[in-house]
Amino acid sequence: MRAGSTATTSPSATPSASASGGATPSAKPTDASDPAQITPQLQAQFDAETCQDPAKPQAQVFDPAKPIVTCGNGSKFVLGPVEIAGNEVKDASAGLKPLSNGQGTSNEWEIRLAFTGEGSRKFGAVTTRLFDLRTTDPVRNQFAIVLDNLVISNAGVESPITNGQASISGASPRPARRASPTP
Repeated sequence: MRAGSTATTSPSATPSASASGGATPSAKPTDASDPAQITPQLQAQFDAETCQDPAKPQAQVFDPAKPIVTCGNGSKFVLGPVEIAGNEVKDASAGLKPLSNGQGTSNEWEIRLAFTGEGSRKFGAVTTRLFDLRTTDPVRNQFAIVLDNLVISNAGVESPITNGQASISGASPRPARRASPTP
């Protein structure tokens, strides 16, 4: 999972020039969702991306330790480095959200995630950090689930999730794919 900004125009952060010609951030980022990740080169990639060709991001090889520009759900994204890898997800499933009274299901889709011990610790730290941004910088109060270099889900954090179990729900149609962790 990557922390990031979603936008259909431009990211909220304004990159500044660096001595190396724009390939590195102007200030050392403090975390994966820090706008200092956005270099002039990354900003130019974001500006040029049209998201018209879904095969384009899938054909690229991304360094998980670096921010990327990618697409998904009809938007383009600047995503920070990977913070939780697929092998830190113990289980992932999608289905109709159960009703609160336990009597059947709603018409709303839900993605359920369970994390390993280390994944739980990392997800707790990430969601705590992102939750703190909810009022000061709501664009950065998001994380993305990425599969084959495409964002398959992005969500804001409503509260820190420290128990290793996450649920992402909304009024979206049935998910196009089901993701399973890779052993």
